[in-house]
Amino acid sequence: MTNREFVDQYNLSGALPVDPSSRVIPASSYAEALADFLGEHFRGLIRVEKRLDTAESVLISPEYAAFFFKTLLTYIYGRVFLTLLISSEIDRLVTLIESEEDLPLSDKEMRFLIKTARNAGMDIMPAEKSIKLTLRYSDAAIRRVYAVSPADGRVRMLSKLSEIFFCGAKYTRASEPAKQNSKSDKK
Repeated sequence: MTNREFVDQYNLSGALPVDPSSRVIPASSYAEALADFLGEHFRGLIRVEKRLDTAESVLISPEYAAFFFKTLLTYIYGRVFLTLLISSEIDRLVTLIESEEDLPLSDKEMRFLIKTARNAGMDIMPAEKSIKLTLRYSDAAIRRVYAVSPADGRVRMLSKLSEIFFCGAKYTRASEPAKQNSKSDKK
């Protein structure tokens, strides 16, 4: 499968993050939304496992997080099978993306993924066969009068994943929005 065939088969859009602001989301909501979304839409390309034992929240930009995963999948486009493990540690949430083979990413692609992960609020540690993303738990939820419920956090994350993956103009490249066809705009 080529990159173009991958994009067409999964009907990916060229949507880019618009809102860079970070939100407090329960770690369990982030993990559940990611597992549900990727499991439903990209089964056979990526397997998601969750090993969480925390009631903590993370501070993350949902749009940039969604854009990171869309960009990663479009760069890989099914050439290797990915395993994504989301686990909780004492002071952080860890997302480990692994493959049994070297990840087929160029230096330019990896630099773009690093930039996108950092924009999402994640620390990133790439290796030949894996990418480790970490999110420190946030005490911002403690200072809020109204805490974000796990259900609200899951819905927010799922909506941003759907928006970034499937809404907007047709996907051309991860770093560039697609150009609209002027004939179709006039109809």
